[in-house]
Amino acid sequence: MALSSGGPLYLQLKRWIEDAIHRGAINSGDAVPSERDLAARVDVSRVTVRKAVLQLVKDGVLIQRHGSGTFVAPQTQRVEQSLSQLISFTENMARRGMAVHAEWLERDL
Repeated sequence: MALSSGGPLYLQLKRWIEDAIHRGAINSGDAVPSERDLAARVDVSRVTVRKAVLQLVKDGVLIQRHGSGTFVAPQTQRVEQSLSQLISFTENMARRGMAVHAEWLERDL
């Protein structure tokens, strides 16, 4: 695999990993290959791989678990709301087709 010629290598690698996730080549929860394996696969230094991975962790795309490795973060659905009209959380979620309910966890006097 060869990285494109545009910008710093770690940003090219970052875009390559993000693209692999969006294409479905790497799924949510999957382990990312080790720094050594990625460096060998794309022919860059481990420092470059580490910098790309740290940027992806910072962006919330990857999760690092000490002693376990690096994994693709679960995909979260973004909730955006127009500020031109104020509606409740329950109404907003209902418009999106999501079910909302309330549940008493504890009640006391």
